[in-house]
Amino acid sequence: MISFKQYLKEAESDTFVFAFGRYSPTTKGHIAHFQAIKAFAAKNNVPYRVYTSRTVDNKKNPVPVDAKIQYIKKAIPDLEIAPAINMFKLLDELIPQGFKQIIYFAGGDYFEEGSEENKMFARLISYAAEKGVELKAMSSGDRTPGISGSDLRAAVINGDFATFLKASPIGIGNVSEADVREIFDICRSVLAPR
Repeated sequence: MISFKQYLKEAESDTFVFAFGRYSPTTKGHIAHFQAIKAFAAKNNVPYRVYTSRTVDNKKNPVPVDAKIQYIKKAIPDLEIAPAINMFKLLDELIPQGFKQIIYFAGGDYFEEGSEENKMFARLISYAAEKGVELKAMSSGDRTPGISGSDLRAAVINGDFATFLKASPIGIGNVSEADVREIFDICRSVLAPR
């Protein structure tokens, strides 16, 4: 049996690595996730991209995609990032580019047995297989308690900028407190108060 690293080496020109998520608002955990996918792609000499959802609503998606990408690029200026509608449409865009192996990079909580995310990923694997592509998953690690988009949205709804600031990517790259405040205010203007 060959190792995963050997497998990647043999198929590197046919391999693509990606992440997809809301990242709304973006946390320091998200930034660590992006840094992990970027490092993995560089180490294995494969292309990558982070995709963020275009959806904006007053429940789980308060930050418009352009503002999200601008904020994320302040933390990691050379990150390959683009908007996407959903992972099925994303696969429809990637498969015609000749990739035979696509690796989805996600946080460890995404793969919890029985979770909605896990069930959706099983459907994605089947969808890719029907098109002749192998879809695999890799974890960038477990989520840090208190540092999730859900936690930050709750902080916004409660008017708690201090909690929002602690979980934000302040100090990473060029992200300043003013940048964090701007995202907090965007979220505040969209999210319905409790």
